[in-house]
Amino acid sequence: MTETADNANVGHGSLLVLARFFEPMDAYVLKACLESNDVPAVVADAHMVQANQFLTTAIGGVRVLVPESHFERALKIRKAFDAGEYQLDDDYDVGQEVL
Repeated sequence: MTETADNANVGHGSLLVLARFFEPMDAYVLKACLESNDVPAVVADAHMVQANQFLTTAIGGVRVLVPESHFERALKIRKAFDAGEYQLDDDYDVGQEVL
């Protein structure tokens, strides 16, 4: 049996918490970095935090979850993300064509 392009990168195992954030946007930026490196990710509790910010601490913030089979790779990407390796330079031209 061969895998299709749609499910070739689906993880296996339970979803594990990779990171927690107070701001949903931070979680979505990390999710985008993970997915651009072929690591599936899910953002959980973002809507709850947006609807009632007072519950952020009570529910543990916005979580970024990854499948257990991708967790080690996701940790390396998170470490690079936290170190600023994905950060754009202050003078980066967003209209610049990337080759």
